[in-house]
Amino acid sequence: MDSLENGGLELSTSELGFINGTVGLIAMILGGILGGIFIANQGLNKSLIIMILALNLPDLFYAYMAWAQPQNFFAVSSMVFIEQFGYGGGFVRSAVGCNSTENQKTSSNLTKSPPLKIITIL
Repeated sequence: MDSLENGGLELSTSELGFINGTVGLIAMILGGILGGIFIANQGLNKSLIIMILALNLPDLFYAYMAWAQPQNFFAVSSMVFIEQFGYGGGFVRSAVGCNSTENQKTSSNLTKSPPLKIITIL
């Protein structure tokens, strides 16, 4: 929304809303579904490193957008899609990890309450 001189991407409100509200939401849902399938196939422990990377590596796209300030709407939408897809998959791993029977053996009494689990994840 800000101009290039102020470090923004010069997106209109409707463009930003479409990217975050449509492209980002679809990517997060797909990432969550495919992340859940991946965790079910690989197991909770084997999926840990991959899901940590899926959650954190896409942040490099935001760093790139801040540095390069791309003007191509498709490029910006694609980078947001990749970031939200990774976040969806990585967050599923965090949620499943908190609710697994493996993790409940070692978790403290404070994290056994669902609202506190979510706060602990964040």
